Amino acid sequence: MRMDGNQYFLRSPEEMYEKFPGLEDAVARSQSIADSVDIELALGNRHFPKYDLPPDKTADELLREICLEGLRERYEGNEEMMPGGELADVVMERLDRELGVIQRLGFPNYFLIVWDFVDHARELGIPATARGSGVGALVCYSLYLSHVCPIKYDLLFERFLDENRLEAPDIDIDFCKERRGEVIRYVKEK
Repeated sequence: MRMDGNQYFLRSPEEMYEKFPGLEDAVARSQSIADSVDIELALGNRHFPKYDLPPDKTADELLREICLEGLRERYEGNEEMMPGGELADVVMERLDRELGVIQRLGFPNYFLIVWDFVDHARELGIPATARGSGVGALVCYSLYLSHVCPIKYDLLFERFLDENRLEAPDIDIDFCKERRGEVIRYVKEK
């Protein structure tokens, strides 16, 4: 896809009437439609959708709860990561650090939204996995977005999300190509 040519600009009203002779009424109506739109977008602000939370929980609380549940499932029977049935200090310290960064940067809703559609895929038996730097996040592992334990493989969370870089996290999720349309439909409907 290329932008060849020199026609990429906003035309003046006079140029629009000239470009569409005999359609003066349509050009005038397009201006009426434009005039009826009243929108203000604060540039530089993120506009993520909000996850529909239960009335008694914040996004931070719900994300932590789901992460803890996921880690208990992931590490069940693993005495190194869950000795005596409790999550090991190394796991809890890493989880607390990652959730702290996610909270301070304002991304709990983002993680809940990604978790929601991956969880839906899991319920339908549609294979899904994260790739890229998101695999280095214990939070992604706990939410079943990734299937690689970043502690076991000494992967860095900071390659994925760091307080010194203010860009939004990018969680690349691959779905089974035969059924990814079902996940896309779910997201559109939701």
